[in-house]
Amino acid sequence: MISVSAPLDGGREIIALQCTASVSEAQRIIGRWQAASLMPVVTRAMHIDYLFMSGYTLLLWLACRRAGRALRRGRRGNWVELPARFMPGLALAAGLSDLVENLLHEYVFAHGVAALPIVAASTFASVKWSLVALTIAYLVVALLAAASARFVPGRKGDF
Repeated sequence: MISVSAPLDGGREIIALQCTASVSEAQRIIGRWQAASLMPVVTRAMHIDYLFMSGYTLLLWLACRRAGRALRRGRRGNWVELPARFMPGLALAAGLSDLVENLLHEYVFAHGVAALPIVAASTFASVKWSLVALTIAYLVVALLAAASARFVPGRKGDF
């Protein structure tokens, strides 16, 4: 069975648009969507993305704040203090980058493909993904550090 959203290719085309800085590639992607009359679907997906970005930004921000408090409580030291202070801000910056990226793409949809908004959107997408990856890495390290601080060799019930 052929899906009406086949040119979206399960969302890979949207991610490809996020990652391309090439005007010709952006025109190819958007042209496929227009030929298949999928621009309303893409626009709706982008509007849903605003809800998703709000949710993941809030979740990452809260998790970073909680992890920072837990680490500062358990250990004192510069290696903990500095990341614990700025990681919640980086989580917010990731969400803000996602917002700007989406607004740039909506501008492209409304006014046509141009080099500046495509390159800027690609840059903001790269910043977003980098900050999300950095934030998640911090949360993993914070979780491991908190777990190791609670582990006492020889104590029953640790493992």
